[in-house]
Amino acid sequence: MDFSDTKHLLSKFGVRDSFTPDDAELVHRAIAQSHQDFGLTRFKLGALLLAVKEKELWRGKARSFSEYLESEHIKASAARQYMCVAEKFLFELKLDNRQLLALSRTSMTTLVKACSKINKENMVELIDLLEGLSDRDATHALDELDDHRISLSEKRGPSTKIKKMMSEYWALPNDLRVEFLQALRVQEPLKVVSLHEQSALHQTALH
Repeated sequence: MDFSDTKHLLSKFGVRDSFTPDDAELVHRAIAQSHQDFGLTRFKLGALLLAVKEKELWRGKARSFSEYLESEHIKASAARQYMCVAEKFLFELKLDNRQLLALSRTSMTTLVKACSKINKENMVELIDLLEGLSDRDATHALDELDDHRISLSEKRGPSTKIKKMMSEYWALPNDLRVEFLQALRVQEPLKVVSLHEQSALHQTALH
C-alpha cells in the first residue's frame, strides 16, 4: 500500500494558508475509500480464518486455533465476529460484489446482529437498510424488526410465552376453557375434548 499521496495531502495541514476546501474534499474521499477497503478486508479475513479453523490449517504453525490467532495478533472475539459475518454473507447468502460494497462501511457489531435476522428472502431489504442508516439507527431497526414480516416463508414455532399460555389453557377443566373463550368473545362449539385430544394438544404446546 502506497502512503505517499496521503502523506503529501496531510502535510498541508501544517500550513494554514495552503489548506483549501478541495483538500478537505480529498481527505473525505480518502477516508471513505479507506473505510470501504477496511470493510472488505474484514470479509476476506473472516473467510480465511473460517477456512483455517474448519480445515484445521493451523496445524504445523500452532498447537490450536486459539494459539494460531494469538500468533497472528488477532483477538479471539474479533475472529469470531469476522467468521460469523463471512459465513453468513459470503458462504450462505453468497452476496455479490455490489452487495458487499454496500455493507463494507457497516460496523462489525451491526453486521453480527444482522446475521440473526437476514436470509435470502429479506436480504435485499436489509442490505438497503444497513447501507442507508447510521449504525445506531440500523441497530435499533434490527432490534425492532418483526420476525414474521421479514421472513414470511419461514415456519416458526410458538414462542416460549405462547407455549406456556397454551399449556395453562389446556390444563383447565372444560367448563373453565369455555368460560375463558367466552370472556375473550371467541365463539367455539361447546364440546368435551377427549383425554387423548388433550394429551396431543398439550404435547404440541410443549414442543
